[in-house]
Amino acid sequence: MNRALRAVSLTLATLIGLAPAVVAQERRDLTGWFNLRDRLGSAFPTGADITVLQVEGWAPGYLPFIGQGTGEFSGKINIDHTGLAQTSSHAGTVGRRWYGNTQGYAPGIVTIESYNADHFLTLVLQWTRRIAASEWPAFIARLDPGDARIINNSWILGSPSESERRALVRSDFQTEFFGLIYINAVNNGAASAMPPGFTSSFNSIVVGRSDGNSSAGPTTVQGARAKPDLVAPDTATSWTAPQVGGAAAGLDTTGVIPGAQAPWVDRRDEPCLTIDDVSTRDLDDAVGATWDGTEAPVQLAVHIADAGRAIGLDSDADRYARVAGATAYLAVGDNAPMLDPALSEGLLSLLPNEDRFALSVRFTVEPSGQIGDVDVEVAAVTSRAKLSYGAVEAWLDGDRDAVVAEAGANAAEVDPVLTAAIEAARRLGAERGDRDTFETLFAAAEVTPAIVDGKLSTVEAEPHAAAYQLIERLMVAANEAVEQRLLELELAELEAHWQEEEELASIIDGELTPMPLLESIRRKVVGAGQAPAF
Repeated sequence: MNRALRAVSLTLATLIGLAPAVVAQERRDLTGWFNLRDRLGSAFPTGADITVLQVEGWAPGYLPFIGQGTGEFSGKINIDHTGLAQTSSHAGTVGRRWYGNTQGYAPGIVTIESYNADHFLTLVLQWTRRIAASEWPAFIARLDPGDARIINNSWILGSPSESERRALVRSDFQTEFFGLIYINAVNNGAASAMPPGFTSSFNSIVVGRSDGNSSAGPTTVQGARAKPDLVAPDTATSWTAPQVGGAAAGLDTTGVIPGAQAPWVDRRDEPCLTIDDVSTRDLDDAVGATWDGTEAPVQLAVHIADAGRAIGLDSDADRYARVAGATAYLAVGDNAPMLDPALSEGLLSLLPNEDRFALSVRFTVEPSGQIGDVDVEVAAVTSRAKLSYGAVEAWLDGDRDAVVAEAGANAAEVDPVLTAAIEAARRLGAERGDRDTFETLFAAAEVTPAIVDGKLSTVEAEPHAAAYQLIERLMVAANEAVEQRLLELELAELEAHWQEEEELASIIDGELTPMPLLESIRRKVVGAGQAPAF
């Protein structure tokens, strides 16, 4: 360990009580542990199948035990992420309170992962430096605790440095993103100040002592909030924190729900294409269209990359996407991605000549601009070309050379698709002419965000108003088509429910009661004269 990290170790205030430990029987009696165990019997939660992570600031030792446990830790295994293979009595006492076979609140815990605090702060939270946007996916991967669901910190950070603030913010993010339970102990001593480090977090559980002999009061970092959150009976906060961690292990049921595996339709023989910026690599939507050149409807299909087949609900990637909300696209410099680029720019991206799954919205566009024949499906699609806004803008101005060049060998298939999509957008624009849409709510962008000399700035936007409007109209139409389809499904459910009630009424009074409201809703969806009979 280098001198700087050793200095950090010396500032870590490990929380050790000087008084004799409260015996296990008394401690768990006081919190009702035995009473709950007796009441629940075989259903009593013991933390089985829960992996925990124990971070220790006691130098040089940090492990409760090495490798395969014995005695109080018999049947348990420790995974040493720091690799120094040094135990400490402090870590052992924390472990006995937490997952000990006869003393712990969660004796069913089998797998314990361990870090020395210096190593955890530097390698995982990377608290000494800023994280550039281009490093974000790698940083998220480093934060990933793997199977561990609960992290215990029975040690504190003692000074409000910039590095400690980073550690605080990043641990809060880690908790939210990966769905963790973070347990942090406060200082011992009723007159001690509230530590400025992890105990000032928003998302962790901060633990003190039930006898009041620990720090309490407002946080001094990121606003004044009352801490601790919970207290437990023992002679040191180092020991009360793992008690809460043990209780949490009994309640944690976090798990990854697999993404949807719906049946799919093979549409790979139907040409489609993407239209986006030249530099865009995460192609999340594609358009397919056919039209015979007459007043007949344009057959349109809008394909959205099916993330559900690669990203499970409530998985790490799903949690991060919910936090990020969207990818920030920058004209200069790396984008700030919502998903791991390996997914968004690779496995999920609707790249040319690559088979991909998509959620497809299929509908027709009449000469009047009205939408009909809506269907939604999971489909396998293959894009024929990645077209740029600039090339499509030139096409709209009568110059087809750029589109032909970008389509390459697939130009003959791309031509009719683009022609039909442009006709659909024209019809949609005519229908929307008398009402507010996205087109009228926003002016054309004059600048676009960019990273210039390492700072967020703006550069002049590249004007492709007509090409942008083309895609916007098609995407808005797809959203409206989905809304219409959902209304149809909701109506069908209402009809089924109300029919049951009418059948019941016929038994009671001998005749069916008229249903003018249902008839009105039905006609709004399917059109007058088309309402199906019961």
